Amino acid sequence: MKTIKSAVFFEQIIRYNKSNESDKILMNKLFSDNILEVKTLRNSSFYYFLEQVIEHEILDANLLEKVKKSVQRAHENLEAAKFRNYSLLITKLLHNGMFEFYDLSEVFCSNDKLLLIIQNMDRRSIINLYSKMKDNHLINDNISMKIFEAALEDTVIEEIHDELIYEDSAIASEIIAGMGYDYEDHELIESELIQKLEEKIFNEIETFNEVLPEGLVIGNVYNLTREIVSRFNISDTVYDLFRGAEKLEDKFTNRKDSDVEMIKSMFEK
Repeated sequence: MKTIKSAVFFEQIIRYNKSNESDKILMNKLFSDNILEVKTLRNSSFYYFLEQVIEHEILDANLLEKVKKSVQRAHENLEAAKFRNYSLLITKLLHNGMFEFYDLSEVFCSNDKLLLIIQNMDRRSIINLYSKMKDNHLINDNISMKIFEAALEDTVIEEIHDELIYEDSAIASEIIAGMGYDYEDHELIESELIQKLEEKIFNEIETFNEVLPEGLVIGNVYNLTREIVSRFNISDTVYDLFRGAEKLEDKFTNRKDSDVEMIKSMFEK
């Protein structure tokens, strides 16, 4: 217990919070006046404070200002490994009574603050936040809508590209195998690959659009599709496939030559 009491970094406080006794000490730490000034090794004290309040489902009027400030600033210095957890935290904040208890509508109604909060959220969490704000009549201008749509588009670009990271190679392999192309036809293969990727991505975005809440839509689907396709290195993908096949063929040929030499040497003996 001495260790958590004398913790210097916020990560230490969390790490030692494993027993009921230390849980009590954690609560005391969270209610201390300088909790948001505690040093961190990664991320920010605002992120860790908000994480602990949400995970322990603390509803206390004494934490009102700290929670509001942490919601506004939890995104600061956020490492990529925490993006997913950050999204989950904001989602939990919307559905366990905390949104109303801590009167967070004024935070999310500020377009400047809203933009910073949602920039590291995944598309499912962005949709949840939009639905919550819409249900509470908190989206009152076109600027808010544009912020949600822009954030959603950025997230869709990243997530669909990550989902299809190996899809270009698989599609190119099918094109080559189906038509019997060789590398001299690489420009034709690349063109077909781009077309098939565009079709797949376009259909995925359109399908996603169909399940979005009323009022929220991803526009310029074709431009978004081309943006995602541009992140694939099409020419390298096709080249690597043929180069890989050549290496495999060379290895097989060398092995055959080696076997022939071995057989010859056996007979010579």
